[in-house]
Amino acid sequence: MVLPTLVIVGSVMLLGGQAGLESYQLHQQAHSDARVASLGGEATSAPEGEWLCVTREKTLDRGVWQWRPLTLSAQACALNPGDPDRS
Repeated sequence: MVLPTLVIVGSVMLLGGQAGLESYQLHQQAHSDARVASLGGEATSAPEGEWLCVTREKTLDRGVWQWRPLTLSAQACALNPGDPDRS
């Protein structure tokens, strides 16, 4: 009785760790893309006032996640140097 419970708890912890790592990497990518967009680079961004905001999404749908896919999203903003309202 104890072994199956430990296997289930361990599996859930591994899946949570994987989702957490993917989320962290997605946030880092969004922050990097926001900085690139702020410097005039090639990144898809949306101006929001004095900010350039980037939104990234990723769906975990491989392996065990194929039975119940998980969609992760991250948003990051950087100052828009080309904003005419800034003084």
